[in-house]
Amino acid sequence: MSLFFKQKYQVALDNYNQLFHDYYVDLCRFAFTFVKDSDASEEIVQEVFIALWEKRHSLEISHSIRSFLYTSVKNKALNYVRDNNTRTIHEAAFANEQTQEFAPENNSCEYQQLEESVEKAIAELPEQCKRIYIMSRYENLTYKQIANQLEISPKTVENQLGIALKKLRTTISPIINTVFIFFL
Repeated sequence: MSLFFKQKYQVALDNYNQLFHDYYVDLCRFAFTFVKDSDASEEIVQEVFIALWEKRHSLEISHSIRSFLYTSVKNKALNYVRDNNTRTIHEAAFANEQTQEFAPENNSCEYQQLEESVEKAIAELPEQCKRIYIMSRYENLTYKQIANQLEISPKTVENQLGIALKKLRTTISPIINTVFIFFL
């Protein structure tokens, strides 16, 4: 490589570095106004600078370099938002599809069997365990609220709920395994 081309390359590199230094932070802030993600903003700005360097020989900028950089960042940011929204829409559709597939009405026989087993298992709990379980799970009361209503300590509520859950797990787990295997 001749000395002339080395010097020309060095001038281009120096100019590029100066542009990067002068605009990088402001362009990142500008991109952030669109994408609301600092990592994505930095990536967008870096991609613009990479494209600028790669196309430096063929690029003709008719406006100011500042306008070119801001327009490029805006376009890349809008593309990012569009692509990200499309992905989010597809993910939501997939999640909804999965939810519908396993919704109780789509598997009513299995769901009904499971629900009946749970109700039967709750009915078979000792009276105090059953009352505490119902207050906790169906009435959404805290341990402290249950303890105050039943005039017992919160630790007793915790212990009784632990007993109830253990018995329910033991009774229901074979049924859940059967239903799970059915769906495979």
